[in-house]
This record gives sequence, C-alpha cells and structure tokens, in this order.
Amino acid sequence: MASDRWYTADHLWVKEWEGDKVVIGITDKMQELLSVITHFVFNHSVGDTVGQEYILASVEAQKLNTDILSPVSGKILQINTVLQVSMEEISRYPYTNGWLVVMQLTHPQEMEKLFGPNYYAYLQAVKIPSIVPPMRS
Repeated sequence: MASDRWYTADHLWVKEWEGDKVVIGITDKMQELLSVITHFVFNHSVGDTVGQEYILASVEAQKLNTDILSPVSGKILQINTVLQVSMEEISRYPYTNGWLVVMQLTHPQEMEKLFGPNYYAYLQAVKIPSIVPPMRS
C-alpha cells in the first residue's frame, strides 16, 4: 500500500498531484478481489465532468464484475488507455502503471471524506463496519 495517497472503503486510491489535480486508481486489495481482468471499459472521455460516485469504469474479471465509482468530483484530464489494451498493468502495478484517470477537482472538499493510509490499513486488518466514519489521518 502506498503511503502518499488517500483511500476509499471501495478500495480506490486518490493521489494529490499538481495543485487541484488528482490521479485515481485501484488498490492492491481491489485487484486481488478482481483477480484476472477480462474486460475493462471506461464510461467517460477526456473532458467529461463526473460527480462523486459516478461510474468511471466497468470491469469484468474472473472473481468479480463491478463498476468503479469516482471517489471525487472533477473533470477528466487524462485516461490511462493502456488499460484497455494491456489489462494486466492494473493487476501488476495498481499503484503506478495501473492508474485509471487524472482529474481536476471540482469539489476539493470531497477529499476530506477519504481515509489516510494508516486508517485504510486498519480497515484491511479488521472487518469494515457497515458505516465507516470519514477519517483523513
């Protein structure tokens, strides 16, 4: 797990980058839950603005089919299109080459609802309660 990011209970990470820009990806735990990805589709294009909890991508995998919901609201500046051709990048390198999108935040205050790395690690060690208080430390 990377210590320079913020996390969601849905196993996504958000890395602050260049002012109001962020990079979003999945955690090692999510790629473990997915196992082998068989189909990956981005639901938006560069220039689209998405809200928090909007579907960023749809994933079909060996163990799980799921929609990846945006942890924050923003304008999509870049999409990692390599993932549509080389899906193993997301499984091999979820914290580096396997990033999903770069966004410009439209509601920076949403970052306050994300978990710090220590709390996210704690959640992995214990069963996640049905209602998790927002913590950013």
